[in-house]
Amino acid sequence: MTLDYHQINRSLGNMDLYLMDQLLKGRFEKEHRILDVGCGEGRNLYYFIQQGYEIYGIDQDRQAIKFLKMLSKTLNSDLDADCFIHGDASDMPYPPRAFDVVICNAVLHFAKDLENFMQMISELERVVKLEGSVFIRMAFDLDGMPELNEEFPFRLNRTLLEKVKKKFDFEEIEPFKTVLIPEMRSMATIILKKMKP
Repeated sequence: MTLDYHQINRSLGNMDLYLMDQLLKGRFEKEHRILDVGCGEGRNLYYFIQQGYEIYGIDQDRQAIKFLKMLSKTLNSDLDADCFIHGDASDMPYPPRAFDVVICNAVLHFAKDLENFMQMISELERVVKLEGSVFIRMAFDLDGMPELNEEFPFRLNRTLLEKVKKKFDFEEIEPFKTVLIPEMRSMATIILKKMKP
């Protein structure tokens, strides 16, 4: 059987390649409650909406949320579009331990400073269930290459990642990966599991 790339695109939309990798590894179960923090217009939610997952999204951009609500009704008329809300990643209106999986793709590197970054991480930790997972993709300072990623206000590094894991009782599900775009940026993909209350 030959799969046309148009069919794949209709199924997955413009999903981040590294999130798709997690999908193909079976990290998203149909019974999972999933939150996309910084969901934008829903490029990473296309598949989940079509397949009837219990999916939620929050973003600072009101217009993006409005578009996502319209898109969700087009893709799945049974979905409650009120699952997508305008809000801030550093102060989310969800109860503690509400989600099995939290996606935070290309958001944390827009933190104003370390305090703002840690507040957003604290919120991700607060809303994910014990044994739940957090998918993070953000700018990362590679050892010896701190001049990269200058377009982003905040960047993660190995030392800070270890501090985050220790402070919030996270464990890496798999070794984090970085992708280098020479002379421009380095992006890391980190998959964390919440271990203790």
